[in-house]
Amino acid sequence: MKKIFLIIIGLLFVNSISNAQKTNGNLTEADQALIDKLSNKSTPAFFGFSFTNAVAQGILQTNMQKSDVGAGQGFSFYGGYVPEGLPIGFGGDINFIFWSSDEKNTKYGGFPYYYDTLTASNSAIPINAFIKFQPNILSWLSPYVEGFAGLTVYSGSLDFKSNYSSMNQNETFSKVSWNYGVGAGTLIKLGQSINLPDAKTVYSLDIKARYSLGTETDFKMKYLKSDGQILSNDFKSKTDVIYVSVGFLFQW
Repeated sequence: MKKIFLIIIGLLFVNSISNAQKTNGNLTEADQALIDKLSNKSTPAFFGFSFTNAVAQGILQTNMQKSDVGAGQGFSFYGGYVPEGLPIGFGGDINFIFWSSDEKNTKYGGFPYYYDTLTASNSAIPINAFIKFQPNILSWLSPYVEGFAGLTVYSGSLDFKSNYSSMNQNETFSKVSWNYGVGAGTLIKLGQSINLPDAKTVYSLDIKARYSLGTETDFKMKYLKSDGQILSNDFKSKTDVIYVSVGFLFQW
């Protein structure tokens, strides 16, 4: 994930240099005047993606530790609109968090060997609408605070597959909780692209953290021990989670 992150930053940097070279090329006075005008043009629409870590809180965290489930990791997509002249933006996001995924193979029989495969996984999909307050403090740095509300779909599955017989089984659970919370972050401008006659794109590094308060819901978490034993942890818990994400934002 770190390599992907560095590659994206490198590509954005190269693109920024490339556009700067084009801008400083053979331009007429009219072109230069148009570029200067576009440099001050607002970019109200935005879209971003990020790599996201999720850490459960309270009873949910306690039960996840009992189920050998640590912090969740995943990715997020979000977008929205900032009305011109206002420091307030509106938008929505969808996040894909993978709490755990474990696979065990059991070998038995003589040659040729046969395998039974057990796979247990737990995940969450938070979907939110948000409003954020983002004053324009510096040209390259834009801190913001936000409030959000939505729902989270929690799901888990246990799959049994045998390559010896057709006795395959699948057990799943899915629950929905409502959530709301607050967050804070900052945008660090990496560069901008200007394409005559009227296109401008700004790209930034987006770093943020959220505290999400969730309603109570039922869980049926499945996990595997090292010897392939299937364990189940059924519990009821509020769904409070801290999310920390680092990503890229594109504005135009």
